[in-house]
Amino acid sequence: MAHLARGLVELERMTHALGTTGLPYPPSLHIGWNRLGRLMLRRGLPIPPSLPALLDLCEQPLPWPGLELGEGAWLPGDRLLANRRVTEACIEIAQTAGDLEQEEQLMKRVLDHCRLRGPELQPSYERFRTFLIERPVLRNIELLDATREPELRPLVDFLKEAYESVPPSCLRDGKVYVCKHCGWTVTWHGGEPLCGWQQCPGDRDPRSAVPVAHPSEQLLRLREGLYRYVTVPGLAEQEFLRQIKSRQVV
Repeated sequence: MAHLARGLVELERMTHALGTTGLPYPPSLHIGWNRLGRLMLRRGLPIPPSLPALLDLCEQPLPWPGLELGEGAWLPGDRLLANRRVTEACIEIAQTAGDLEQEEQLMKRVLDHCRLRGPELQPSYERFRTFLIERPVLRNIELLDATREPELRPLVDFLKEAYESVPPSCLRDGKVYVCKHCGWTVTWHGGEPLCGWQQCPGDRDPRSAVPVAHPSEQLLRLREGLYRYVTVPGLAEQEFLRQIKSRQVV
């Protein structure tokens, strides 16, 4: 189940929305589909013969009739897809396949690195986390400039590891768009921008998608696991602190 969920997440990254495009399929989707097929074959159930058929099955609530999926990150009633879009449950299940969780573990590695070198690196850790929260999308040259900051210099390798190239699925009319609420890249389903975090106020709101005035070749974005587990909660923390200060509680 974890590989199937991971494959759906990766497929959505490759395409504007889950459908019949996206060839070649992600390796994790191949693995998950094959394992599901073997399980269904042993149970005498029809195997999804095509990607659309597999996606139709993934729209159905878990557990699927006739299949014993075993215990895992899913709960009865969870769906992997809703209207051909990966659900929060799907993303949580996908974490058990490793990739998103490994990205999140980068922060633990940074923290361990700073602790080993003593309290003098505490400002570096704080600056590193703040940078990821405030700069989910940036230009290559801006990342290079950041590596020259005194506080970030001890964490240069981690900083470079935190970012990736903007995938083609984020392009619309040759431009990269970001959400004005969370700052991360959006993908498009018809005329609707889809945020990486479905609870974002900008999700599916065309007014929230802002074009970036630079070509995609010059842009980098924070890796998805870091966006979900560092940027999203970090933005909420910053907003909470702003509200406290505005009320002069501190």
